[in-house]
Amino acid sequence: QASQLFPAPPKMTMGAEEEAVMAEFGGSMGAAVFAGVVEAAKRPPLPVLSMEEVAKHNSEKDCWVVIHGRVYDFTQYAHRHVGGSRVILRLAGKEATPIFSRQHGKNVLEGLPLEEVKGLVNPSTIKPEHRVGAPKAKL
Repeated sequence: QASQLFPAPPKMTMGAEEEAVMAEFGGSMGAAVFAGVVEAAKRPPLPVLSMEEVAKHNSEKDCWVVIHGRVYDFTQYAHRHVGGSRVILRLAGKEATPIFSRQHGKNVLEGLPLEEVKGLVNPSTIKPEHRVGAPKAKL
């Protein structure tokens, strides 16, 4: 009696929006996409940070990096990076999209825990000295 051991799940009803998502994406894939959209909507919005704030986090013990407009805290991740921690640490406190994009696709970032995303950078605050490879300021 498999039906007694594994009863059918209760029938779920969908509203018009849910049905539209299911129709657009189809079947269980649509359900997964819809579940992801619902979950994302529950999260608080990401704070918008200035590049000045990001630039303060530029050390081995406090390593923030901007990639594709998002601010990531790579402090813990740097030591697990396949290419070694030095690769990540030289990006600390910088906007690193071009150098990141040469080696990785955006999908690499999708595997990071949400806690690693500190916020979004305000693009109007990014100055040439904030970009990877920018010359060091003379004292």
